[in-house]
Amino acid sequence: MPPSSAASAEYKLRHLDKSAVAKVIEYGSRLAEDQNKLTTRFSDVTDLIQEAGAMTLVSFKRCLIFSRIKKTKRNRDQATEMNEFMKKWGLIGKALMITAILVAIRLIIDISNYDIIALTNLITAFIGAAIFTVAVIFTGTLTDYKESEKIPNDIAVSLLTLHHDSKLFRPSDNPISVHLQEHVRNLARIIVDNFKTNTSDNGKVRAAIAEINEDLCLLVDQNAPPQYVNKIRTELGNIDKITSRVKTIAETSFIPAAYAIAEISVVGVILILFFVKIDPYYEGMIIFSIIIALLISIILLIKDMDNPFEYGQRTFADVDLSPILEIEKYLD
Repeated sequence: MPPSSAASAEYKLRHLDKSAVAKVIEYGSRLAEDQNKLTTRFSDVTDLIQEAGAMTLVSFKRCLIFSRIKKTKRNRDQATEMNEFMKKWGLIGKALMITAILVAIRLIIDISNYDIIALTNLITAFIGAAIFTVAVIFTGTLTDYKESEKIPNDIAVSLLTLHHDSKLFRPSDNPISVHLQEHVRNLARIIVDNFKTNTSDNGKVRAAIAEINEDLCLLVDQNAPPQYVNKIRTELGNIDKITSRVKTIAETSFIPAAYAIAEISVVGVILILFFVKIDPYYEGMIIFSIIIALLISIILLIKDMDNPFEYGQRTFADVDLSPILEIEKYLD
C-alpha cells in the first residue's frame, strides 16, 4: 500500500478532490514563500490534511446527528398532532358511528310502519327533562375534572420544592442529606410510575414519605433548623393529600345512581324517538339525528371524564400530565 493510502487508512482521511489538491499546493507554495516552489516541510502539510480530514468527519457526524434529531422531532410532532386530533374529534366520531346505527334502525322502523306514537306535549316535556338531567350530571363531573386539571402541576411543584429543599442542609456531603435527596427522588419516581401505569398505589407513596420523615428525624438530631424541617414536612403533607385525592377521583365514580338515571333517561328518549311519528319527515330525521348524537356524545364524555388520569390509553378527556413527566426528566 502506498504511504498516502496507509496514512488515509490510519487517520480515516477522505480522498482529496481537485480543488482540495489545489489548496494543498497553494499552502505548500505559501510555506516556501515562492509561487514557483513547493515546501519540503511535509509534516506541516500532513498536519493540515489530517486537521481538514478530522473537521470533515466531525461536520459529517454533526449533520448526521442533526438530521436524526430533526427526523425524531418531526415524528414526535406528527404523533402529537395525531393525538390532539383524536382527543378533539375521536369522541365525536365514535358518537356519530353509534348515531348512524340508530338512524338505520329508525329507517327500518319507518319502512315497517311501526312509528305509532304521536308527538305530544308530554313526550316533548320528557325529552327536555332527560336532556336537563344529563346536563346536571355533566356539570357535576366537569367540576371534578376542573379540579383534576390542577393536580399534576401541584404535585410537580411540591416535588420540585422538596428536591431543592433537600439540598439546603450543610454540609452537602452529609450521609443523611445524601439519603434525603435519594429518598426524594425515589418518591418522585413512585408517583410518576403510578401515573404511567394508571395505578393509585398510595402504600408505596406513604412508605417513601416515611423514609423521608426518618431522614428528617436524624437531621433534627444534628440540629437542623426547625423551619427547614417544617417546610419539608409541609410539602410531604401536601403530596400525601394530593395523591389521596387522585386515588379517590380515579377509583370512584360521580354518584353511580346519577349515572344510572342519565343512562335510563337517554335510553328512554331513544326508544320514544324510534316510534314517534315524524312530520315533516326529512326535517324530523335531521332533528332526530342531532338529538341522538348530542345525547350519546355527552354520555360518552361523562364516562371518559370520570377518570381523567388515564395515561397512554385511547381516551378523549384526560388532564395534561406533562408537568409530572417533566419533573421525572429533570430529576434524572
